[in-house]
Amino acid sequence: MPVRGLATIAALVLVASSQETFLAAVLPSVLPGLGVGLDDVVEAGGLLIFVAGAAAAIGGLAAPVLAEQTSERRLLMGLLTASSAALVLLGSTRAFWAFAVLRGIQCLAIAPFFPLVVAQVARRADAQAIGIINAARVGSGFVGPLVATTVLATGSPGLLYLTLGGAGIATALLLRRGG
Repeated sequence: MPVRGLATIAALVLVASSQETFLAAVLPSVLPGLGVGLDDVVEAGGLLIFVAGAAAAIGGLAAPVLAEQTSERRLLMGLLTASSAALVLLGSTRAFWAFAVLRGIQCLAIAPFFPLVVAQVARRADAQAIGIINAARVGSGFVGPLVATTVLATGSPGLLYLTLGGAGIATALLLRRGG
């Protein structure tokens, strides 16, 4: 697999997976703006993590079925675009339950991204390429929270969701272009 193609795929995985990993780092700062009282932050945060995890599990299970319905490139672009749009919409949400539903939809959309990319790379590349893609996924566990806390330290939750959603849209366009 050419280095440029591998780098592009790793960047796509990093951005997409960061959309999954960012929220836990900023939940204590975000929840009060959703009407959650300080005494209920831990419970509400746990509920959001559960909703996101359940949605991600369902999305991950749906990956093989979705892959049979359309081309992988089109599917990946659609999933990343849907996830990014849901993220941007999170910025306009002021109610906890609406936020929970949107976050569930967002995780449902982005969860199949990584397994579909790995399946695609596995057909065309070697173990080293798969290792690089997996490193991007693991790196998102650092990058997502880092971006989230940095943006939130100087901006609003809306700016955070717009930043992550915008990065997702930009990478979806890269995927569309054939990068």
